[in-house]
Amino acid sequence: MIILDNIVIRNFLSVGQVTQVINLKDCGLTLILGENLDLGGNGNRNGSGKTLILQSIQFALYGTPISNIKLNNLINKTNDKNMFVSISFTKGNKQYKIERGRRPNFLKFYVDDGLVNDPDTDEAQGANKSTQREIERVLGISSILFKHIVSLNTYVEPFLAMSVGNQRSIIEELLGLTQLSEKAEILKDRIKDIKDRIKEEEFKITAFISSNKKIQSMINDLKLKSSLWERRHKKRINKLENELLNFEKIDINKELTLHELLTEYNSINSNIKRDERDKDGLEVTIAEAKTNYEKYLLDLENAKNHKCPTCNQYIKDDEHKSIIKNIELKIVNTDKIIKDQSKYLDVLSIDIEKNKNIMKLPKFIDKPSPYYSNISDAYNHKTTLEKIKLELKTEYNLENPSISNIQKLEEEGLKEIDYSEMNSLIKLKEHKDFLLKILTSKESFIRKKLIDQSLVLLNIKLKGYLEKINLPHTVSFQNDLSVEITELGRDLDFFNLSRGESNRLILALSWAFRDIWEGLNSSINLMLIDELVDSGMDTQGVDSSLKILKKMSRDKNKTIFLISHREELISRVNNTLLVTKENGFTSFTNDADFLP
Repeated sequence: MIILDNIVIRNFLSVGQVTQVINLKDCGLTLILGENLDLGGNGNRNGSGKTLILQSIQFALYGTPISNIKLNNLINKTNDKNMFVSISFTKGNKQYKIERGRRPNFLKFYVDDGLVNDPDTDEAQGANKSTQREIERVLGISSILFKHIVSLNTYVEPFLAMSVGNQRSIIEELLGLTQLSEKAEILKDRIKDIKDRIKEEEFKITAFISSNKKIQSMINDLKLKSSLWERRHKKRINKLENELLNFEKIDINKELTLHELLTEYNSINSNIKRDERDKDGLEVTIAEAKTNYEKYLLDLENAKNHKCPTCNQYIKDDEHKSIIKNIELKIVNTDKIIKDQSKYLDVLSIDIEKNKNIMKLPKFIDKPSPYYSNISDAYNHKTTLEKIKLELKTEYNLENPSISNIQKLEEEGLKEIDYSEMNSLIKLKEHKDFLLKILTSKESFIRKKLIDQSLVLLNIKLKGYLEKINLPHTVSFQNDLSVEITELGRDLDFFNLSRGESNRLILALSWAFRDIWEGLNSSINLMLIDELVDSGMDTQGVDSSLKILKKMSRDKNKTIFLISHREELISRVNNTLLVTKENGFTSFTNDADFLP
């Protein structure tokens, strides 16, 4: 149950700097009468400030006035600052208090005497808009519905004079359909969040796929490099192994012996060739010398016969001796050449024959053929062998540099695409979409069930109040939430009714609405009726209204403030609240003995 305890007012409309406190609890049926002393009193009740009670309660709870007054015009015009309104109420086992002000502007919300300023609490949020939403969440009733079931006055557009859309909004809130709409809005927000999460997941998966493609491309390139490296590695090993095998096949001692034999073979062979060239030269020289020797012998014989060896002419005695002597010298020299060269030729022939005999030895039958082209390489064989072994060992121990990179990329770079979260979110969205359809569709069985059940009770309540207030018309809500008004079989509009009839219907509707709302939510201890009983209502209507209000006050322990100009009602209520305006300021006085 919501129990409004009291309202504290200062510098609000005609209330001035002197703080006014009005008790709202356990007051029964209270008549509120005004007296404007600034207009001379004596029954001048207009402008005393009666309606500001409704205005202050509405402003305290919702931050808005009942009528279309600008917020700054709610500030007392004389003081023009420090406007303050505070309302205390109880709901369940918690005490609440709301304080509002203008010039300066502020909003404070207290729970159990503690100021709520922690944005993580259930009772309020930091900013004024958020705090106001939290206040209305605690109250459980919107401003417009509050005006129709708690704070009844002539400033508020009657329900049946509203547009169909506004009527529907009030009925939906009344029947709890607004809760469905609110839940639908929450669902929409959640669906939006889920969509955003799905998009984020899509972006993440797309990013993973793109990243995996790039990494896979890198892996493929590395694998190609790895394959080329392996082929070169194997080729190098095979080459070294073959070289090692060939090297190990070589008997280095034999190799060195072959090189020695080859050196000897080449030396002997070279000597033979040289001697044979020299022999050929000697044989030519000897042959030429022998030819010359024979020629010189013939020349000597001719010279002795006084013939010239050159021209065969007769020579004189003095020349004759000289020519003979010269020829004899040539014969001696040539003979010596023949003998000397013949001896050397014999020596060469012996050497040649000797060397040829050596070449006929078994070791020289075939020309020695060592592995290495020169003996220096043969002597370096051992070093080369060790070098090959070292190179082969090094090659064996080489690791493919791409393998570790490939493994690292495959293990750490490639991301496993997990669609479970995406699938879960899609299923969750489908579920939320289904729930949203149930909550919002006109064909939803939930909405139909709520409407069907609640409208039956609403029509029963409304019919009962219409009978009690003596309005002969039949008014009922249809399943499409429209309202049907008939009288004696005639269809009527709300504006067909007289002022008194429309007021009776407004009151009956308000009371029926209140019963339905309190049945579905929490009861509220307060009701305010501002001049609806006065305006155009005949005596029978007033009496009927008072009976209903008395019963409500008595049976349901309601505080009902009845604002009226009718002094004759004083004797028919539990209490009287006098609103007095003097020197421009309003004050409130409880006076059970007040008389006109």
